[in-house]
Formats: sequence, structure tokens, C-alpha cells
Amino acid sequence: VNPGNHGGGNQGGGNHGGGNQGGGNQGGGGSVPTPPPANTGQQVPVPAAVWLFGSGLVGLMGLRRKSKLAV
Repeated sequence: VNPGNHGGGNQGGGNHGGGNQGGGNQGGGGSVPTPPPANTGQQVPVPAAVWLFGSGLVGLMGLRRKSKLAV
């Protein structure tokens, strides 16, 4: 019995620990799959949303003013 082969070589980390079962067959070629890169696409155009939101607020303020004048 060779302690080098049984301790960490074949059973511990080689075939059973991370080689074939841990990362070999299931993990994709002996390594942990890397996550996809972060989305580096274009940003959302905020000015258009601000204009739309602002025009809605102005419209609501106009309705409020109109209802106060009618009372």
C-alpha cells in the first residue's frame, strides 16, 4: 500500500475527489464552469424616461389645478 496513491492521488483528490466525479465528467473537463460575463450592453436611455415621467406629472398638476378652480 503506497500512501501517496491512496491518500491524495487516486482516491482523495485524483479520481474520486475532484478528478472524474467532482469536476471531470460532471464539471466539464476537470474545471468548474465559469459564469457568463456580465451584461455590458448599452444602458437604458434615462432622459427619455425622465421626459415621459415629467410630462405625466405636469398633466396631473394641471388636472389638480383645474379641479380646484371648479370647486
